[in-house]
Amino acid sequence: MLPEIGELLSLTFAKPSPTAEVPAGHISVTFAKPSPSAEEPAGPTSDDASSKADPGKRYLRGCESDVFISYSHFDNETMFEQRGWIEVLHEALKVRLKQLLGEELVVWRDPKLSGNEYFEDTLEQRLLKTALLLSVVSPRYVKSESCLKEVEAFCLGAAQSGGLRFQDKARLLKVVKTKVAREHMPPPLQHLLGYEFYAMDQAERPREYRLPPAPGDESYQACLQKLEDLAYDIKETLEALRAREMQTPGKDESAARVIYIADTVSSLRAQSEQLRRELRQRGYIVFPCEAAPEDGARYRDFVAGQLQQASVSVHLLGELYGVMLEGETRSTIDVQIEEAGRIAATGTLQRVLWLPERLEPKEKRQEDFLGTLRRDAANEANTELLETSIENLKTYLLRKLAETPRPPAAVTAAGAPPLVYLIHDQRDVEAIEPLRDALMERGYEVKPSYFEGNETELREYHQENLVQCEGAIIYYGAANEFWVQRKLSDLRKAFGLGRERAYRAKAVLVGLPSKPEKARFRTQEAVVIQAPQTFSADALEPFLAQWGPRP
Repeated sequence: MLPEIGELLSLTFAKPSPTAEVPAGHISVTFAKPSPSAEEPAGPTSDDASSKADPGKRYLRGCESDVFISYSHFDNETMFEQRGWIEVLHEALKVRLKQLLGEELVVWRDPKLSGNEYFEDTLEQRLLKTALLLSVVSPRYVKSESCLKEVEAFCLGAAQSGGLRFQDKARLLKVVKTKVAREHMPPPLQHLLGYEFYAMDQAERPREYRLPPAPGDESYQACLQKLEDLAYDIKETLEALRAREMQTPGKDESAARVIYIADTVSSLRAQSEQLRRELRQRGYIVFPCEAAPEDGARYRDFVAGQLQQASVSVHLLGELYGVMLEGETRSTIDVQIEEAGRIAATGTLQRVLWLPERLEPKEKRQEDFLGTLRRDAANEANTELLETSIENLKTYLLRKLAETPRPPAAVTAAGAPPLVYLIHDQRDVEAIEPLRDALMERGYEVKPSYFEGNETELREYHQENLVQCEGAIIYYGAANEFWVQRKLSDLRKAFGLGRERAYRAKAVLVGLPSKPEKARFRTQEAVVIQAPQTFSADALEPFLAQWGPRP
């Protein structure tokens, strides 16, 4: 997608001057300058596509404009020989949307805005007949009476034509050209996520994206991606509006799965946005779909409300602990994970925690937080902790989302002996017999590993035990430590297979043969029992103590 919109911008707006003298070895690129006598530069304003678009194919019945661009004329003024920022945005969106939708549409903006920005009755009538309003926010926009009236008029019209929101979409979109505090924006815009066309530099000053962007700009790729995101989201919203109007949705909206992509640290925000983008393009509904409150108590309520509508939540963790809101002692990242865990415990949500490979925390608090997640959260119901690449995370999510929901895992009947899964290597079949006998004598039903049978049956047996057994012991005998780590990973993955409750007890029993590396073995995921000599039933006490009262 990016090459297309990048090529569009470079070919449409980079116009060499026919009279400029070009020194040898140089390329001259200038931009078309508006005619000084015209109120607006040549090009699309009150969209010339309106004469080509079929009125019978409007995306919302009775509308004259598919997209109305609301802006302040200050933001279209130029300092040098170039076209206005708003004009470039308008042209790029019109062409890209036509490419994405495969048909003409009306992208409109007022070509007669004067310095007074007078709000005319005819403009109000047009806003009442508009499918989507795109507000270009800037310091002038939030001070302009005309711009504020445009937002008000559109919201009034939207309320009378199906509402402002549906699914995870809104008919009101927000492009932030210049950074503006949220509380200074008109109320309908405050809770929108928006498309920020600027980035913060090292001095924490906002640097606007230039339009059209030049390949040499530091923000070139970011600007192209933001334009593409905006165009694609408009396209998706228009198509959803048309489907709703026709009452013949292309997708079963009731079956659409909602995924919650948690807010994360700034260093992972690009990956988070890319993940949101790809999931939406595959037809999933992605939450949050509006901006979160900025105080702690309201933030928790907001997060819980969004998570309750989701079937999967994804949490990206990085080097830093994250920011804390007013009234909170925990970061927004921590709060989201906590709230997701509370809902996952009810069985209505699958929680996925992701850490980059070889992550090295930069804060002691983050180091402790990750240690707690690895030890505790990864073993909670309906939670998966993945330490892998972002591409592997995407693959896992798509596979997970494509699965048919599993029936609840079987629960041990009252009075039945509790099940213990005894995981061991094939070479330790005889070595585990005393261990198995000791467990059976104490009233436990032991499910050992099996090695004879076809591969499918053995895999199904292994997965059933991971889900159904209440406790697990990994026997560290003839195998190496890598094998042990793989089996610990299997225990973590049990929740992804349908397990709903944490294991009551887990242990790694280190048996014969004795080796220095086995004596040094440590893990926080299970009790480690060192039994390098002849096995004694007393060695099981740390494992049995985790169960509480004896069965």
